Amino acid sequence: MKKMLYGLLFGSILLTGCSQSNTVDNTGKTNEKDSSAVVAESTTQSSSDPQEVTGGKLLEVGQWTKDTNDETGKVELMGISNAQTEIPLGEVKILITDIKILKYSDYTDPEMAGYYGADNHKDADGNFYGLQVSFKVKNDSDNDYGYNGLEYAILDNGQQIDFNADDVGYSMTTTEFFKKTESKEFFRLSYLDPSKVNEITKVTIKTGPLYNSSDYSTVAESAEQTFNIK
Repeated sequence: MKKMLYGLLFGSILLTGCSQSNTVDNTGKTNEKDSSAVVAESTTQSSSDPQEVTGGKLLEVGQWTKDTNDETGKVELMGISNAQTEIPLGEVKILITDIKILKYSDYTDPEMAGYYGADNHKDADGNFYGLQVSFKVKNDSDNDYGYNGLEYAILDNGQQIDFNADDVGYSMTTTEFFKKTESKEFFRLSYLDPSKVNEITKVTIKTGPLYNSSDYSTVAESAEQTFNIK
């Protein structure tokens, strides 16, 4: 079962809140572009873990946050590409802002938190894993276009993800991108094979095609770019 979460899952990762002692508050912070990236919730206890993020994004490997939608659940950043790289697609550019490998642990009920089918993707310890790709659509042209979002992710561990069939969460609320505009940040999230998640070092993103929104004719075929995960 697949569901549009409109930020439910993303909110788990971009948790905001009051800072706690000895924790990290990343509110308003972003990573600088990683120039090497491009290749050819909650408990009642107060944490003192310096890797816990209580506001803003997870920016560094090892940082984690409590899931606001599960009593015990936590989300940990295992790998990241701070790509901030534009993939040309006809007259439009698909800006990949970041790619994250996420670990989800200690969930009381993953489906109640929005992670449908998570039990089919757990490791022996009950953890499950996700690939989250964040992106924007930049249309600097004088024409309006249609775009349905990212299409595929191909991982160097042999796993292939069809976002249209395999995603567990996405945040796109429109397929219309008008001239001289830049969209807000969207994301797509899909489960990863737990037996091979530690083997991921590169992710290739295929954009999906650009089309004429008036007659749905293809304007530009899917483009792709490969990113290092650190």
